[in-house]
Amino acid sequence: MFRNSTRPVRRFLRNRRAAATAYVAIGVVIMTVGGAAVIVDHDRLVDRRDLLKSAADAVSMSATLELSGLPSSMSDGDVEERLMAVARKYAVLNVLGNTNDPDLEAGDISVTLDIDRTAGTVGASVQADIGRTAISERLFGYSGPGPVARESAVESVRNAVEVVLAIDISASMRDGLDGSPAWGEDPSRMNIVRQAALDLVDILDPREESRVAVGLVPWHILVRLPATMQAGWAADGWAKYPQSRNYAASYACRPEGNCTAFDVDHTLPPTFDETWQGCLDEHRISGPGDHASLPAVSDLLAPPSSHPFAQAIFPSVQGVAYECLQSPLPDNFNYQVCYGDDPADLRGVYDRTSAQRGCTSPYDGTVIPSILPLTSDAAAVRAAIDSLAPVGFRTYSTLGVLWGQRLLSHSWTDAWGGGVHPVDTDASGNAGTRKAIVLLTDGEDNPCGLNDPACETNDVGIDRAVACNAAKAAGTEIFVIAAMHPDNVSGTLGTALRACSSEAEKPDGTYVFLENRDPETLRAAFSDIARQLRTIRRIY
Repeated sequence: MFRNSTRPVRRFLRNRRAAATAYVAIGVVIMTVGGAAVIVDHDRLVDRRDLLKSAADAVSMSATLELSGLPSSMSDGDVEERLMAVARKYAVLNVLGNTNDPDLEAGDISVTLDIDRTAGTVGASVQADIGRTAISERLFGYSGPGPVARESAVESVRNAVEVVLAIDISASMRDGLDGSPAWGEDPSRMNIVRQAALDLVDILDPREESRVAVGLVPWHILVRLPATMQAGWAADGWAKYPQSRNYAASYACRPEGNCTAFDVDHTLPPTFDETWQGCLDEHRISGPGDHASLPAVSDLLAPPSSHPFAQAIFPSVQGVAYECLQSPLPDNFNYQVCYGDDPADLRGVYDRTSAQRGCTSPYDGTVIPSILPLTSDAAAVRAAIDSLAPVGFRTYSTLGVLWGQRLLSHSWTDAWGGGVHPVDTDASGNAGTRKAIVLLTDGEDNPCGLNDPACETNDVGIDRAVACNAAKAAGTEIFVIAAMHPDNVSGTLGTALRACSSEAEKPDGTYVFLENRDPETLRAAFSDIARQLRTIRRIY
């Protein structure tokens, strides 16, 4: 009987246990689903925040790069407008391109910039309502934190930069990019290059506190020392008047002829009536009697204190000699410039008014622009660029490369006045210094004359490849620019310039600029180089 009376109780307890178990099971399910929802939404929110951070990084980097290419003369308002256009583009691309949210539009993304023109940097904040939950809103009514903003900033690392602009000043720089004469308002190659070089200076902003210095080497078949250095070099024996000079091709033979161009040494007159105007070629003083001839490749970068240069009063250019060599002249004689007393029956190519052919313009007698050693004085650099003029008569880019490297070589510091530049990259505090040459030319080299551009019969000068290899071996980066329409850049010239550049050694950079169809493209090449010489990195 007792057993029967407890049966309802046992039944009740069994039902309560079943219910409790059900409730526990339901609770476990709810907690499991809720926990999973929280985990999923948490991961989602973290991913979205990371996405905004990546977008902010892209905006900050792209805006800083854009700022580095803007001239310092641009107003703050114009700079902000320009940078904001770039910033919004990168923000929208990075957010919409990586968010699968049909309700999110470009207008929902806001960008704020913090522009510091002095430091050359741009900080960025990108905000968007991409923090909505996927599951929690349905389960718990929690839709997320709302609009999320992430910030990023960069610094423009001012590695010490020393860059030399080696600019062709041959007569063809008077023409337009397509090679036709530049008439009226049509810009000449030289006009475009002057402005492009000024753009580069504006971007690099040479100042001693930022450790940026710029030098200039105007070149054709000769270069010229600054007037302030000519007397010092002569007094120190770094530039001597030679007693004799080698002329690798004292006159030229027509291609269809069979005469031989002499390789001779000339004894020069002991005195001359002209003052040395500071022009030099590649001849060095060596051997007995102060003889001038081409140096060995190993001596190309030797400072003048150890291996002096020959004053180019009677230059070593092919076809130019102190006195007439042979009479009668060969039947297939092309030309020769003679400085003898009796020029009868000899055909010259210049007026016989000066022995210093090439140091002065054959057009108006002005002296060619001089070298500007490395300086952080931006005004001095701009003035030197403004003085560039197409007054030369031959294209010999080897000079531009070699003299550019001499401006950059620390062993030449005394030759350039003993100042701060060129710095010693091995010295404390100078690690990471970037040294670069920007070589601009508008055609094939022709030191051996127009009738022998490849120097197949005349060994007058040093091959450009030799000079480029020497500069790169010294740690210098070389950028090459063709100041001409790409249709006029022959395959041979393009290949040679590309080999001269640092493209092969540094494939991550852009070192070759041959596609200059218009003034804008040529100017952009200089701006691109300036931006590459500055390093930018993210800091938060």
